[in-house]
Amino acid sequence: MTQSVPPGSRPLPMLTPHTAGRSPMTCLFKCGNACAHPVPNQSDNDYFGDIVETRVSRRGLLRVGVSPDAVTVAGTVGVTLGALLFLSRGQFLVGTVVVFFSVLTDMLDGVMARQRGGTSRFGAWLDSTCDRVADGAVFTALAWWFSGGGEDRLLAGVSLFCLVAGAVVSYEKARAEGLGMRCDVGV
Repeated sequence: MTQSVPPGSRPLPMLTPHTAGRSPMTCLFKCGNACAHPVPNQSDNDYFGDIVETRVSRRGLLRVGVSPDAVTVAGTVGVTLGALLFLSRGQFLVGTVVVFFSVLTDMLDGVMARQRGGTSRFGAWLDSTCDRVADGAVFTALAWWFSGGGEDRLLAGVSLFCLVAGAVVSYEKARAEGLGMRCDVGV
């Protein structure tokens, strides 16, 4: 079978056509779930992105009914626990590993939402809010360690600066958009 894909897309290496037996996926041609078009890969992450998009989200989490919002919350809980249980006690290697793998879910929730048929305003709000909670947990844990057991007031101050700066960036974007201005660029 020859795979036809829209211009600018490439097929996934382990791709099979839509069939009635598969869980519902949306074809880019908007044919419906029983069409024979392959679902093209639009990831910039090449092989790793292919694996995440097909094996983890399409064939795994979405198939068993896990929602993108649940993945968002689970990732935030993982980051928060990793930061507060390990980083705040100076266990940086373990804390970084736990936070790293929890942060990967932030990449996955948006992919899952798009594959499920579209994103929602609530999902976007939840994702942004959970990102700020995770940022706060990491920098609070670092500030706690450096002001106590780490005994480095300079790094405690840097951690607090990062905590405040992360909140200010989110606030200024939201405030600018609320006032009707465009705020799409960063430093």
